[in-house]
Amino acid sequence: RGRQAVYMLGTEANLQRDQVVTLKSSRSGTECSFDLEGGSTHLVHERPGRQVVQRWHFGMLNDVERNEAFYSALRRQVKPGHKVLDIGAGTGLLGMMAASAGASQVTCCEKCEPLAKIAGQIVKQNGLDNRVRIVHKHSTELEVGPSAVYLSGMGYYNSAGRDMFGKADLLVSEIVDCGLLGESAIPSVLHAREYLLRDDAIIIPGGAEVYAIAIECHQQVVPLSRPLGNLKGFDMSGFNQFCVPSYEQIRLSALQHRVLSDVKSVFYFDFYSPTLGEARQGWQRFPIQEAGTVHAVAFWFRLDLDDEVSLSTAPENSTSCWKQAVQFFRTPVEVKKGQKLPLWVSHDKTRISFRLEAPDPDSD
Repeated sequence: RGRQAVYMLGTEANLQRDQVVTLKSSRSGTECSFDLEGGSTHLVHERPGRQVVQRWHFGMLNDVERNEAFYSALRRQVKPGHKVLDIGAGTGLLGMMAASAGASQVTCCEKCEPLAKIAGQIVKQNGLDNRVRIVHKHSTELEVGPSAVYLSGMGYYNSAGRDMFGKADLLVSEIVDCGLLGESAIPSVLHAREYLLRDDAIIIPGGAEVYAIAIECHQQVVPLSRPLGNLKGFDMSGFNQFCVPSYEQIRLSALQHRVLSDVKSVFYFDFYSPTLGEARQGWQRFPIQEAGTVHAVAFWFRLDLDDEVSLSTAPENSTSCWKQAVQFFRTPVEVKKGQKLPLWVSHDKTRISFRLEAPDPDSD
């Protein structure tokens, strides 16, 4: 709210200094759009799937470090003849990388219909539709048939008509949000391991480590989803009953805050582990380095694609498409330098949470 809007033009032009450029604009009932004169202006509300294809896809796809890391891991792990499964395929980029790395068959599943349709077009445009197949389904809906049989002169033939020609040798997916688990990475990997992958399948990413810090973050100009107190002389704390213990996506470098604790590793997730689906919880103590008021915990992760390459969403990585996750406490707590702040840290299959007190065992 209250920020500036940046509209990416559908066409581009090279301009000279002092040159005058003419833009044409169009307006619907709720939105405006712009383009260079001579370009094709499209009202945003007329674009199919605009409500389900979010703009953050462009930032993610333009993340050079992310793309190179995944491509590097795939070139190292994919072997000639491998069957690859890409879950949450989006545009099909990772699936095409796998095919380029030597995979003979790639199944890309994508539950968003507009994305699945455009991914099919992109794959065909890149000449890989003979090896990369886009399936408009959630991964839990995929059907695995027998391995394809090669008949001389007829190519690969699959009489079962299923989504996959046998179980996959390698799984690649990038279904993580700033808090790591919010896009159901764990349930998707668990289901794939049981029904869609060979027992010795390679999983990319293979694991992730989550780090956290306690921060002081007083009221500031940037609007935050933090609990309310006194606003212009009015007690607004009653509204906090709707403040659930969740996190929001914030780039810490843009936030006025003070780091009060050491960086602490809170969880490691091994996507190969037989205990991956088990919830964990308990007290973890954060060494306090600066006196102040703890308003929130900021956390991020290191994503281990394989043994050689990782991606970090730490605050110092300002070019990552991922920001940091920040969870505010309903009631701040004062801390002194040298103490160890106990926080109740837990996770289930889809969320990591921090609390200043242990939850009531009888509560939901």
